[in-house]
Amino acid sequence: MADLRIGGSLTPPLDFGQSVQQKANAPKSFADTLKDSVEAVQTQQKAADKSINDLATGRSKALHETMIQVEQADVAFKMLLAVRSKLVNAYHEVMRMQF
Repeated sequence: MADLRIGGSLTPPLDFGQSVQQKANAPKSFADTLKDSVEAVQTQQKAADKSINDLATGRSKALHETMIQVEQADVAFKMLLAVRSKLVNAYHEVMRMQF
C-alpha cells in the first residue's frame, strides 16, 4: 500500500531499514505538513496572547505591534479553518463516489 505525499505523487512507505539520512531526504507526509501548520498557527496565537497581556499590564507600549501580531494570528487561523473546510468537503465528496 502506498502513502499519498505532497505533490500528488505516490511513494512507498518508509522501511524500518532505511538510514536516518534517507528519512531526512524523504518528502514530508500530508499529515506531517498539516500538523506543522496547526503548530505554527498555535505559536502565532500564543505570541499574540502574550503581546496582548504585555500591552494590558504595561510591559509594552507598542499598540501597533500588538495589533499586527493579533491580525497575523487571525489571518493564519482563518486560513487553517478554510483548509479544514476544504478537506472536509473533499472527504464528503470521496464518500459520495460510487465504485
